[in-house]
Amino acid sequence: MEFVLPYDLLNHDVASLTYRIGDGRPLPLGLKYGVHLRSLERMRTDDALVRHQWQERWHALRQHGVSVHGWAGPDARRLDAWQATLAGDTRHTAVVLDAPAGVSAMEALKAAIAEGIGLAVWDRRGAFPEERREVVTAVFASVPTPGQIPVAIHRLRRNAELNQRGPGRLLGRHIGFFWDDPTRIVDMHTIDPGDLADEEAPA
Repeated sequence: MEFVLPYDLLNHDVASLTYRIGDGRPLPLGLKYGVHLRSLERMRTDDALVRHQWQERWHALRQHGVSVHGWAGPDARRLDAWQATLAGDTRHTAVVLDAPAGVSAMEALKAAIAEGIGLAVWDRRGAFPEERREVVTAVFASVPTPGQIPVAIHRLRRNAELNQRGPGRLLGRHIGFFWDDPTRIVDMHTIDPGDLADEEAPA
């Protein structure tokens, strides 16, 4: 289940939104479904370079696997250099960063999206401690192909819901997962108010 969201909603806990089947109790979406985030701004862009970089990074991810360009609090003082490093090395196919609730981390995520990154993971609560980054690295390493990453993240979230005391509980309950596939473009056709006026006009 994918949510195409603007930047200011990307840190929203959509995996914990609840659904109800019949007369049962509401359950979080992340318990039953794989849930990931996508960028509304990039989906709507008409910038050919942005789309080209997006496709190139995605191709690199599929062909060569995950290569993480990490971002943490201290990088806020060198955001330009951080983005330049990302731009200069197309082998980087993912970012792991602090929650984009803060201004500097959001700027890093925007920069990553501008450079074509389609895979990002963060801890929604804020700073992403090194031990949880290591869990994410282990998740990436555990899958035979990058296409299995959404399944692995879903498993992490489901286990967190079912096992309240397990070591992955904190990360599984609070992980932000961005999986933005350029081969799955959502139809973003906007309705011209004039079209509505024509349709509503009497024959």
